[in-house]
Amino acid sequence: MNVNPTCFCGQPETLVHLFTSCPLVRDLLVWFTLQLNRYDPLVILTDGDILFGFSSASRIPLVFSALLGILRHQVWLARNKHRFENIAPCSQDSLRKAKSTFRFMVRLQKRHNPVGQFTHEWLADGIVG
Repeated sequence: MNVNPTCFCGQPETLVHLFTSCPLVRDLLVWFTLQLNRYDPLVILTDGDILFGFSSASRIPLVFSALLGILRHQVWLARNKHRFENIAPCSQDSLRKAKSTFRFMVRLQKRHNPVGQFTHEWLADGIVG
């Protein structure tokens, strides 16, 4: 099987490129960074944060790591649609799907977390949600 080693943007496809510097993910990360900066304007997003989420030692609520995971998943789905179905990725479509998944996930978390913990970890003290 011959596999094309290039990303849908034309660059060599690596995990770091696909999830941190591809134009599709850059568009999604602009939106994500705006949300994160509403919580803490001093946070600087690193490639490690993007790839693995925030460490448990950070003061960043869990919702932001979960949101990064949802965004990564949408990038992966867009990549696969392009690779296997020849459908061009669209950042607006990926963001719309990520927001929908996020709303569903937050509703589920509300059922399983005490109110104070839910408000801090999943609503970022009222910033998200």
